[in-house]
Amino acid sequence: MDVADLIFGPRWSNRNALGWLLRVNRLPHYGSAAAFCRQFGGGCWSGPVSPSMISRWETGRIAVPYLAVRRYEELLGIPPGGLTSLVNALGRYAMVDASVPSVLRAPAPGVDTRRATLDTLVEKACSRDRMSGDEWDRLTTAISLTPDLLLVPSSCWRTVTDRLLMEMLVATDIGWTQRFEGFHRLLGHPVGARHAIASCADLARDPTNQAPFETVSMLDASRHPEANAHLLREITEPTSGATRYAALTACVRKIRHGHFGPEERRRLAAQCRRLATGASGPGDAAVLAAHLLAEMGTGRASPAALATSGRGAVRPAAGTAPAAAARAVLCRRLIGAVVNRMPDGQGAGEDGMLRAAVEELLFSPVADRRFQAMWMLRSTPYGAHLCAALRTELRSPAVRAEAGLATAMVSALGMNAGPAERALLSEVAVAAGAADSVVVAAVGVLGDSVGRSSGELAPVLAFHVSRWLDSGAPVHRAALDRAVFALGMATEEPALRRVRDDPRLPASSRDAARWWLNLPDFVRSNG
Repeated sequence: MDVADLIFGPRWSNRNALGWLLRVNRLPHYGSAAAFCRQFGGGCWSGPVSPSMISRWETGRIAVPYLAVRRYEELLGIPPGGLTSLVNALGRYAMVDASVPSVLRAPAPGVDTRRATLDTLVEKACSRDRMSGDEWDRLTTAISLTPDLLLVPSSCWRTVTDRLLMEMLVATDIGWTQRFEGFHRLLGHPVGARHAIASCADLARDPTNQAPFETVSMLDASRHPEANAHLLREITEPTSGATRYAALTACVRKIRHGHFGPEERRRLAAQCRRLATGASGPGDAAVLAAHLLAEMGTGRASPAALATSGRGAVRPAAGTAPAAAARAVLCRRLIGAVVNRMPDGQGAGEDGMLRAAVEELLFSPVADRRFQAMWMLRSTPYGAHLCAALRTELRSPAVRAEAGLATAMVSALGMNAGPAERALLSEVAVAAGAADSVVVAAVGVLGDSVGRSSGELAPVLAFHVSRWLDSGAPVHRAALDRAVFALGMATEEPALRRVRDDPRLPASSRDAARWWLNLPDFVRSNG
């Protein structure tokens, strides 16, 4: 079995990954199922429960009801939706397309309740009032339960899909996962799908869009011919290197689930051969193109294409025996460090899910899988301990010298970027001799982790401004772009205005600052 299948493949439908998340989050609070069972009744849960039932939920032998997962959230102090929305976001990758219902579904509201929700929340979504993640969840659930929904005027569809997409792109944490799942419901809706696809396509063609990857890669969930056409267009005539890479990433899942017809596969294979042989496109696109050729059975991933590129593409899981052995040694060392840091009785032991997630996090050639492995680990007690182990590894000059691996490790620190992680990121972001991809990744993760204050980012930003003015090197432009993205996420409007108005700075950074400043306030709601 492919390592990815353990997390993102058929086993999701067998409930193993959900059970694993429930168990590893329970253990720090309740060491035994019996102790947990004694507290389980009450709150949102009114059904039967027993230690054996909890055990069967957590081993994937029986399905876990939505309200049971909500009860885990209540008892473990996890914010509402923290597990349910995460599981749905992760589980999406195993689904054939967006028309398949969520892994976890709240009890369906009655017809009258659904109509009232549609009346109230469609009107609100078409206004300039703020929408919470819970409201988007209720609205998109009601829409998904109404397959023949008619909105008047019909332009309301685009207003809803445009707004939800934009809010998702600038949201974080639970606010992001709720909007992510909501947008997938629209991608799978008989009427709403073409409007959701058009929202993605139009925004992807905007060269100033600051979230091109999510905008394009979201279309991996749709079988619709218009989604296929848009992805192939972004591969052959990309808006940017980022949109091409996102389109290639989306094709990994679409190939696996048979979304493309014979002619579409032929066109995709022809483009992938051009990219994989280095005839066009950046190195990370070549790595992913070679992976796609292997997935389609129309080519092999050549050693040259699969080597770590100058931009620091993460090496794929396939490779020579020595490289695979070295990866296995590294994963065992990291997992051993995690186990040693866990309190007694809560260790990972021979945790296959943990091992698979770490391998995906560091070595998958598919950006979606790396990202979802990080979110999965972030939601467990293992995340903080894994970050501590990665910090230790990154102190090694040999590790930092391997650009692809170091980039992956630096990026993974985003799962739990506390003070120690931010100190290391600040060091790496200005390190002399570090690979460009490692520096840019460090700036990006540092920016994502500083929350609503850019204070820790300020000296890093000043460093790259100074180096850009001195040398004009591409690495400093890329670092500035990532720093501006962080300023936008933190809503640091004075800093964004300074970047926008400084003619000495790169045009891409100034355009990015302008994009953030032009966002309506109501789109920034993240509740």
